[in-house]
Amino acid sequence: MLQLGFTSVSRAAEIPPTAECVSTYKTLYAAYIDETWDGVTDKQERQAERRFAQGLADTGCISDAEPLLKEMPPKPFTAECSAAAAAADDFWSGPSERFNALYRSYRRVIRPYNRRVSKINSRIGRLRERGGERRKVKRLVRQKRSIRKAGSRRTTPIEKKAMRIAAEIAYPVNLALVELFSLRCVGGDLYGNGKPKGPASRTVRRNSSLIFSSSVLVYVRTVREHADEASASSASPVRLRLLEMKGDDGGPIPGQSIVLP
Repeated sequence: MLQLGFTSVSRAAEIPPTAECVSTYKTLYAAYIDETWDGVTDKQERQAERRFAQGLADTGCISDAEPLLKEMPPKPFTAECSAAAAAADDFWSGPSERFNALYRSYRRVIRPYNRRVSKINSRIGRLRERGGERRKVKRLVRQKRSIRKAGSRRTTPIEKKAMRIAAEIAYPVNLALVELFSLRCVGGDLYGNGKPKGPASRTVRRNSSLIFSSSVLVYVRTVREHADEASASSASPVRLRLLEMKGDDGGPIPGQSIVLP
């Protein structure tokens, strides 16, 4: 367990975070979502951001609030960042490996269904270009829908397993990432195509699928729990199929899958 950077209290931030800090993070993040949910000015949003970041710093759950609130250049090669990166990697790597193994399984299962859908899309496109019969197009659309449903029946259990891995540690995963920002070990372009700078950025990139999915889980959970009752009652169930998000090459973004029933 790593202890880093002292704040206004005598306790240090830790990676992985303590159960007490995870609880604090949940409370502060929920308050931030409530305060910024609708109809706030830029000033009010900045004030809510400061209450969130300062609350974490004042309780020793992150090392410094200011890097979360101001544009500060990263300092990725400090001794603190090397130690923080190693601690974060120790924390993230086990569940990340299990998560990515499920992604590879997902790819193997979904690939033949995607190929069949792609062929049908091509046939539909050619028919429409030639002004083909609407009846044929509708038949192909129904066929495509049936293939997708069949693929979903095969892949949903895999996605649920991935969701459970992320769900078990979503909040501490996020808080550990916030601490890396707090120490100025990472900058804003975490998931870009550029070469990662420093050990913390490399650690984040290696574990990005788990981190990304955990971030989405935390946001959706918080919105669900703290949206007003009227909105919640009228909202549709949230179902995120992030494995089906497309990257620049047209293929799925690796490992980014959560299903929230």
